[in-house]
Amino acid sequence: MRSKHKGPAFMDNMFKKFLKVTIACSLITTGVLVAGTVFVVKKIDQSGDKMQKKKGLYQG
Repeated sequence: MRSKHKGPAFMDNMFKKFLKVTIACSLITTGVLVAGTVFVVKKIDQSGDKMQKKKGLYQG
């Protein structure tokens, strides 16, 4: 009977693939979160500028 164990080389290769996928997903998620945060901050800043213009306090 043959053993189902593929050996340490197979496990090492699988671990490297898993690590690459995990790192890629982390980078994508981080990029989306940073881009979303920048977008929201810009919108809040624009809203604040509009409110200041209405009150006559805008200096920019």
